[in-house]
Amino acid sequence: MVKIIYYADPTKDGEIIECDNISSFLLSRFTTRDELLDLRFFDNDILDHEIDQTGGEFLSINEGVVAITHDSMIPRGATAVWYVVVAVIAAAATILLTPDIPQLVAETGGSDQPSGTNRLSDSNNEARIDQRIDDIFGTVNRHVPSLWQVPFRIGVNNQEVEILYLCIGRGKYQIDTSNWYDGDTPIQNIPNASVNIYGPNTNPNVDTPETVIGGLIDYEVGVYKQSNDLNPSELIPPNEVDNANVDWKLTGSGSTGVMDATNIPDDFDMVDYYSVGQKIKLTDFNYFKQDGAISLYELDTIPVIARTFTAYEAPIDLGQGGTIEYEITAVTATSLTVTIPSTASAAVLTAWSEMSNYSIRSLSAEITFPVIAGGDVYYIFSTLVRTGIWGTKFEDTYYEVDIVDFTYNPLAGEFISSIVGPVFTGEGVTKVLLNFVSSNGFYKLVRNVETKVTADIQIKVYEVDENGDETGNMTPFIETYESNSTSITKSVFQTVIIELPYSRTKITAERLTFRDKYEDVSAADVVEWRDVYTFKPVSDDHFGDATTAMVLIPSNTQSRLIKQRKQNVDVTRLITEYQGNGVFGPAESYATDQFDQILIHQALDPYIGRLSLENINADGYMDVRDEIVDYFGSDIMTRFGYDFDTVNMTFQDTFMLVCDTVMCTPYVQLGVYDIFFEKKQTVSSMQITCRNKMINSESRKTDYDRKNDGVEISYRDNTDGVVNTIYLPSDQSSRNPERIELKGCTTALQATRYGNRVYNRQKYQIEYVEFDVDEFGRNIIPNKRIDSPDSTRFTKRVGVTNGYKVYDGEVVEVNGMTVELSEPCEFIEGEDHYITFTTVTGDNSAPILCTQTDEFTVSLSTLPAEPIYDGYEKDRTKYILVSEQLKDSVALIPKTIEFSLDDNGAEVHTISSVNYTDKYYQNDLDELE
Repeated sequence: MVKIIYYADPTKDGEIIECDNISSFLLSRFTTRDELLDLRFFDNDILDHEIDQTGGEFLSINEGVVAITHDSMIPRGATAVWYVVVAVIAAAATILLTPDIPQLVAETGGSDQPSGTNRLSDSNNEARIDQRIDDIFGTVNRHVPSLWQVPFRIGVNNQEVEILYLCIGRGKYQIDTSNWYDGDTPIQNIPNASVNIYGPNTNPNVDTPETVIGGLIDYEVGVYKQSNDLNPSELIPPNEVDNANVDWKLTGSGSTGVMDATNIPDDFDMVDYYSVGQKIKLTDFNYFKQDGAISLYELDTIPVIARTFTAYEAPIDLGQGGTIEYEITAVTATSLTVTIPSTASAAVLTAWSEMSNYSIRSLSAEITFPVIAGGDVYYIFSTLVRTGIWGTKFEDTYYEVDIVDFTYNPLAGEFISSIVGPVFTGEGVTKVLLNFVSSNGFYKLVRNVETKVTADIQIKVYEVDENGDETGNMTPFIETYESNSTSITKSVFQTVIIELPYSRTKITAERLTFRDKYEDVSAADVVEWRDVYTFKPVSDDHFGDATTAMVLIPSNTQSRLIKQRKQNVDVTRLITEYQGNGVFGPAESYATDQFDQILIHQALDPYIGRLSLENINADGYMDVRDEIVDYFGSDIMTRFGYDFDTVNMTFQDTFMLVCDTVMCTPYVQLGVYDIFFEKKQTVSSMQITCRNKMINSESRKTDYDRKNDGVEISYRDNTDGVVNTIYLPSDQSSRNPERIELKGCTTALQATRYGNRVYNRQKYQIEYVEFDVDEFGRNIIPNKRIDSPDSTRFTKRVGVTNGYKVYDGEVVEVNGMTVELSEPCEFIEGEDHYITFTTVTGDNSAPILCTQTDEFTVSLSTLPAEPIYDGYEKDRTKYILVSEQLKDSVALIPKTIEFSLDDNGAEVHTISSVNYTDKYYQNDLDELE
């Protein structure tokens, strides 16, 4: 626990609170951005060491004593200007920056990860669990939406179809239906593919899509999960054993039966399959009585004798429907001796006693039955399914049968257990989707004729308790699985959807139907249970302020050509247009990639900036945009497009990212967010004189040693959505390039011009200046040119032959066009000299040509634009006096401004600057070669 001493008023006693960490205290006490930004944090007490707030790590402090008070309540001078916004806003980043929209994809947490759009490597539609919903601003082509539920696959007309539910992003979007792609293929070019797009605050389960590509998709949105309990498994037929192809010769005597195997498969040994004492069942052993001997007509074979065939109307099942068991008393390599159970029916007992020693085998279209002369002969063979008729042929003495479909050979033993499972569904699951597939088709060849087959699949749903144990309740489902109706030899993909009858279940599946194993049959009838998807419904009336899409992609010749499967689309965020002077257009109806409108919308967004118009210079942003267009001659440098996809960004980070892309510097002054467009600056905005600098605080360094000798700048091109890299110099000869990821940049020209500025700074930025300034430092804006004489050098004095011929100070007295200066100066003969005064706002006035009257007095050629103040009630007007040849030598570009208080509580602004030169901007107007 951390002990918080909270000083609502730092002049009074503080309130003591114990919390888990600083963040929990902030979230419990403060709700607005302004309150959070006004806070300051100290170790032990407010007069102790101030805690470093950079980066926001301090929010996790969970021990010790921390004092917190309001900056605005601390007694001191006028409110300071903040150039780097205090990081306390990060306290609520996860909550404040992430819209409260349900995440349907899963029930587990995840670490922060980039969206598929922003990933530099291969991008795909992926679930970004517990991550910020894509927040796109501007135009982003080939945007890769995140998954909002696990994709699932089903069979539709024996065609595999993938269903996806995607979140395009928060808010509304302009979407061109011709620019929705699967990989690089337009979705419109994939037969039977569909996309249904739903606007914010809708629910696809009850609402109509606002945009439809292809047809309507009628599948429920919810929490889908692919079960890990199932590996793709064949549902094996019950007769899938080696002895299913054995031909049997049966004889019986009393209570003993002998089963001799003939025509057995190679390497088949009864001893490997049976043992003495084992009990077996007989399947498909049916007893038929035939009156006399006959021969069935077979191809070119001419029978010797023909007799009338007569069979019992009801063949006797020696297995008695699987209800009786035979115990094995002896086993050899080719025979079994069994005990005929006394529980067998009279018909079964009679059949065994009447069996004679003749070869018995299942009927096959190419097998001739043995010819027996005289007497009754009894045969045992499997049930025949005959299509056609017995008919007379060749002088009406030969009989034939046209056998189109077969059943199965006799099986001695137990059925193979083909049960697959169980698959547990978990609590709350209301529906399952079971996929059964035959990748190589589901059919058989009978004498090389393709023949349709069917199989019954039994699915059992068991009720289980919280421990996974069966309760005794079970519901069976029988599903018929059959050949592809379009083409018998094509693959089969059938989906069974079951509404579960219990709250907790486990599921098994098995094939009930045998495989045809006749010699003249070649079966391609593998049934594989491939997938189980569980489904939980969602009860939300709508899914929040997000645009979503349901996508259906069938597996066909076109979709299978796609090398990398991913849904991607060209989008432009619809925002509320700011029209100037406090006037807005219709809400979320304006599609734009212009940065000024994006800055305004983000600042006013209730989840991002949470600001009001009073906190931003909205009209100024529009003016800056016009300034950039005028400078570059087109709006290409004002375009922006980026998918904000991380919770680890404050509004200030977002604000700076947008500004950096369009070469603008963001800053906050007097509580208002503003921007400055950096470009070639012929005059300085203000001057820092010796009267503002802290004594002996200035340091200067000239360094020609370049840390970087080139630039590698990457950006995401809106032409194809691919991350490209631009190299400067273009021959990639750099040994230590500066690597930059220019987020939000969408064109090569933008990236190249940006990179040229970086490259020019590497070459021409050689001076580094740092000094401390009093409260005047509030007025300095990073990257806005200033004048600041070198206070580390000697100033030229009367009688001194060498020295620094730049003079600065404050005005002592004004008398008409004559101005008395605080510091002596000496003009250089033959050179023009100019004096620049500060205005009441701290800016520079235009340089004025002047002449020297004496060492402390100059005469102006024209009046300054604003009056010069030489009184005592406020700061006197500051000046810099320099010859024309040296006026650029005092020009600096401030880069950073750090604020602190000295031991007396006075403001100190540490300014770090570099030399100014027009060469930084010499390639601004270059075009691509």
